[in-house]
Amino acid sequence: MKSVARRIAVAGVMLAGAVHASSAAELNTMDDVGAAIQACWTPPAGAGTASVTLSFSFKRDGTLIGPPRPTAIKVEGDAKAKKSFV
Repeated sequence: MKSVARRIAVAGVMLAGAVHASSAAELNTMDDVGAAIQACWTPPAGAGTASVTLSFSFKRDGTLIGPPRPTAIKVEGDAKAKKSFV
């Protein structure tokens, strides 16, 4: 019974998010998207010249279609360093 109540609560939260307008700024170009990502992401200390290319797509309403996927990772160090950067 708790499981059903929890699912209903989660569904309610999701519906509430879908009904209320977002307060986020409108992004019209991929340059806008890039600037928004750079504004809220800080690379780990010592990242140097590391880079990651991400692949992602949007629905018409602006929400992501699935999570972003790294397609090219140029990070020196071990797997932990790469995961931290991505």
